[in-house]
This record gives sequence, C-alpha cells and structure tokens, in this order.
Amino acid sequence: MGREAFESERAYLEHLWRREVALYKRDDVTFKNFEREYMLDKLNKSKLRNAKRDMLLREQAAENRHQMALLKRIGPSVDIHELFNAQSRGVSKAVMRRAAISIQRFVRGMIIRKMLAKVKEKSRIHAGSFKSFIKYYYQLMKKIARWHGAKKPRIHLDLWQMDEFMDKRNTMSTSLL
Repeated sequence: MGREAFESERAYLEHLWRREVALYKRDDVTFKNFEREYMLDKLNKSKLRNAKRDMLLREQAAENRHQMALLKRIGPSVDIHELFNAQSRGVSKAVMRRAAISIQRFVRGMIIRKMLAKVKEKSRIHAGSFKSFIKYYYQLMKKIARWHGAKKPRIHLDLWQMDEFMDKRNTMSTSLL
C-alpha cells in the first residue's frame, strides 16, 4: 500500500507541474495577473465590509446618544429605564402567528368568494335564481337524508358539494339527450 500511495502522490505532483507549465506558456493567463486581480477583489470586498461595519457603528452610536439623552432626562437608574423602555428584539412568535392567521383569513375569504361566484353562475342554469337553486338543493338533500333513515335531518350546505352536484347533474342531463 505504501508504494501505491507514493505512486499516486507522484502522479498528482507531476499533474500539478504540467498544469503550471501549461499556464505559463499561455499568453492570456498569468499567475501574476490572476494574483493581482484576486488581491484587488479581496481589497474591494474588505473595503465594502469595513464601510458597512462603520455605518452600523455610526447608527449604533447615534442610537446610544439618543438613549443616553433620554437617560439623563429621567434620572440615573438604567435598570428602571430599560424596564419601561425595552427595545423590541425582532418579531415575536405571537405577532408572527397573528400575521399568518390574518393572511390565511384573507386568502380563504378570497377563495370562498370566487367559489360562491362560480356556484351562483352555475345555479342560473339549473334554476331561475341562486335562492331557488338553494331551496331545491336543500329539499333534495333532506329527501335523501330521510330516505337513509334520518328523522330530523340537518342539512349543511357546502359550496364544493353543490358545485360537484351541478356538474354531475349537467353531465347526466346532457347524456340523456
């Protein structure tokens, strides 16, 4: 195993040497140029990082000065000032939960409004108005529930089931023609 590892390492070093020689022979690629460009890029990135850090430090210093000015007005107790004027540390879970719930509420409302408009449009085909279709559908569901043995059936109207019923009824009536 030792000889194989030695041979492998020697082959790899020869490869590196051949690559280096090939790059030196090319006119468009030079290590000095590459190194200079790399160092300039590194320097520019470093300048950007330092500028961003300095800007953040200036903002923090301004906020510190503002807090210290408030502190001078209210008195020497830092603990009391921090107790009553705590800085918020990002968005809390409760706020995120309320935001998610309100987004879901609006999206669900939009979906229901679209579905209701679709069902109202389809109901005009099956009955004169949406109200008369609801009455017809309710009576039909009540009849089916009684047929299955319910004495006092409670019928809950579901827009998706009504839409499916209208589609099936429409396909049944067209297939009978």
